[in-house]
Amino acid sequence: MNRNLVTVATALLLATTLSSCSLFYPSSSSPTTKTPTKTTTKTPVTPTPKPTPTPSPAVDPSLAKVEISVASADAFISNGTIDVDASALNIMETDGTCTLKVTQGSKSQAVTVKSEPNVNSVHCFPLSLPIDGFTVGSASYNVTYVSSKYAGVLEGTLKIQ
Repeated sequence: MNRNLVTVATALLLATTLSSCSLFYPSSSSPTTKTPTKTTTKTPVTPTPKPTPTPSPAVDPSLAKVEISVASADAFISNGTIDVDASALNIMETDGTCTLKVTQGSKSQAVTVKSEPNVNSVHCFPLSLPIDGFTVGSASYNVTYVSSKYAGVLEGTLKIQ
């Protein structure tokens, strides 16, 4: 009987201790009450920087050719961006840049980013453009990789949804 009493007392103590944690650490299921406050100061609005037009880089024919691979090319109007995940395959270096150029009719935008070495390739990250000015439909893109030793270009088509 004593053993049962000790077991029950321990279980109650443990349950009480654990349930009291929620008093000190509210979770997403805990109800919270927000008190509205009035703010009389104005914060200046900083405009979001837009990428400047970047011409496709000229590829020096004396550089060794590298294969470019695109894992994904997504363009969703609801997301507000055109995103391309690309890599230059079978090289390891740190001085390369990647340029994404997207064209739809007379609208064209480009962005250049520094590449990042990966396990056995160089990753072009992040290749992202604002979707402003593009419309639902197909658009052509090219990804260009250029470094002191290598260069490569891959062309493709993506669907803006």
